Amino acid sequence: MLYISRIRLLTAVSLIASVAAWNAPARAQDEAQDETGEWVEKAAALVPAGFVAGRAYRVDRAAMRGYVAAFPAGSDDPATPGSAFDPGYRVVAKLDLVDGKLAFASGTFARLSWEDSTSPEDEDHHTGLRNKLSATASKLPAGTTPCLINAWSASDSRKGLSVRARPAADAPVLGLISPPYSPPADKVVAEERYRAEFTIIGYRNGWFLINDVKEPGAPYGEAQPKSRWTSYRGQGWVRATDVGAAYANTDTPSGWLQQAPHVDARAFPRPDPSNPSGRMSIDGTLKHLLACSANWALTESEDGTRGWWRGICSNQVTNCS
Repeated sequence: MLYISRIRLLTAVSLIASVAAWNAPARAQDEAQDETGEWVEKAAALVPAGFVAGRAYRVDRAAMRGYVAAFPAGSDDPATPGSAFDPGYRVVAKLDLVDGKLAFASGTFARLSWEDSTSPEDEDHHTGLRNKLSATASKLPAGTTPCLINAWSASDSRKGLSVRARPAADAPVLGLISPPYSPPADKVVAEERYRAEFTIIGYRNGWFLINDVKEPGAPYGEAQPKSRWTSYRGQGWVRATDVGAAYANTDTPSGWLQQAPHVDARAFPRPDPSNPSGRMSIDGTLKHLLACSANWALTESEDGTRGWWRGICSNQVTNCS
């Protein structure tokens, strides 16, 4: 009898596991569908003027609540760039179940706090970095948005790129960053040039605050001739129009530029039939670096789309994957 009971028990466990495994894809599909549909459209309609609806980032079926993110309009404008330190806003939608589907009943628009934001894409690494930059923001010049991204000098001037004491064209020049360097033709392709790289630690009104300048080619083991003068290595300001960088294939879950520097902000997809991945191509497609906030950058891509991307790098020899 004990032997038979064990067989029955094992059979029952196996059957339960099989049913659970069979239902798992259906449940995952239902959960994905929860964050789409008519209720999302009706909740987004409650976002007031001056704001832009983002994605439906969570549904709580137990409480019958759905959540749609929203961020200030103009967050993707270089004149009024959004902040990665601002959790944004949301519509909290009360939901009903009608014919097995979620239906919108009512909703309220409210401020969002980081404690309320539980988006799974906002990993501990990014939260920790944001908190660290917030804690050290007081060490930056007044009015500076803290950033942490890598970039290069986009200036082609033979005189070098001016690093200024303040974010202004008439501010004193602290020093110069070396112009691009072309290695001997026998070592690389003749058209190849290396540009000086640096870390961007802040942004203010069209200017980037930089430090940790590296000579052209130095990160790749390419030594410049001793006859070339060396770059100013300290901290200072450079115009945003004189800075370049590349998209990194790492940290933007949507795979597209976004309206605000937040994973739940509206994405700007531009499907490309030649790109089966469905994600934005990152290889050489960053045209302008416009602003930054934490580890996000407001950019313009080659196709003219403007938006935020999390994951910017300064690698000049390979794509930033």
